[in-house]
Parts: sequence; structure tokens; C-alpha cells
Amino acid sequence: ISTNVKADVVCIEGKGSKQVLNISEPIKVDGLVISVLETLDIALNKYWSVSPDVGLFATILDPRTKKLKKFTEAERQRAIALLIDRYEIYNVNDNNENKSESQNDADLLNNKSIMNMIMEDEESSDEEEENEINIYLKNKANRDILPLSWWENNEKKFTFLSKMAKEYLAIPVTSTDNIILFNASLSSTSRPELVSLHK
Repeated sequence: ISTNVKADVVCIEGKGSKQVLNISEPIKVDGLVISVLETLDIALNKYWSVSPDVGLFATILDPRTKKLKKFTEAERQRAIALLIDRYEIYNVNDNNENKSESQNDADLLNNKSIMNMIMEDEESSDEEEENEINIYLKNKANRDILPLSWWENNEKKFTFLSKMAKEYLAIPVTSTDNIILFNASLSSTSRPELVSLHK
């Protein structure tokens, strides 16, 4: 502040521009709150939004809510289509991994009789109709279970679906009252309990 300027006026210079700011008058904040809220909304949507497909997919993979009773028929069909698409991706990836192993077994197939090969084809076509998705969706939904425990217990029955469930349902979540969360005295006493839960 130069000596010839009043003390309540500040001159700000930067990047080729010069502004005079009168600090004795309040700054005009018309629309500032709305601008801040819009910026926060953009940031929340960018960093915290979940696409509707991911939410729908996670809902159908939860054994408690797989029947999608609160959803429209179009949403149910979309969820099943997503499940089938993702199932096929997992199935193709697994088939590619097992392809090298199956080439070694090709010699054994040549030695089998024609009748055995026909019977295997009929059995495999029956299995295709009753794939993991159909069996899973036919099972009764149970609200009194832990989803990840259920998938762990049924991992052998639903090989690919359990892999998908682990990927989509195993997102760590915390839920606490904001008073407890931001109260320094409470958080320091409960911190050892939280640490022991993650061991």
C-alpha cells in the first residue's frame, strides 16, 4: 500500500492486470453460493457417481435382492442381460486359459468311441440349459444372509458368478454418525477397535 492511497483500498497486480479492491466494503457474493454448489455437484458426480448399470448389476448379484422385486420389468431384463454379458466374458476368458490344457487332452478324445462322444454332447447340451445364471436366479432369495459369505459358500456351484460377485460386491463401505466421525475424543478411543477389525 503506497502512502498516497487510502488504507481501505488495496491494489492487486498480477499477470498483466491491475485491480483495485476496496476492503472497507463487503464483497458482492451474488450467485456465489449457487456457483459453489454447482462446483460441488460436478465434483460429486465425477468422483462418487455409480453408473446405473453397475448398481443394477450389483443388485442382481446380491443373493438377498436378486429377484429385483422393486424394479420394473425393463430393469429386470436389463439386469439379466448385463449378467449374461458379463458371464460370457468370464466364461470366454476362462476358456482361453484352459485352451492350452485342452489341447493336451485332444489326443484322449481321438481314442474315445463314437457312442461316448455322442452321449457327452447330449449331456453338455442339458448342462447349457441349466447354466449358473439360471440356477442362481431360480434359487430363493434369502434376506437373512451375508452376501459375500453366501458367495464363498457357493463358490464351487457358481464358479463364474462368484468371481463376479467378489469383484462387484466386495467394495469396503463405512457408515457412521457424523458426530462420531468428526469428534476427536470419540474417534481416538474407537481407533484401536477399527484397526483390529482390519487385521
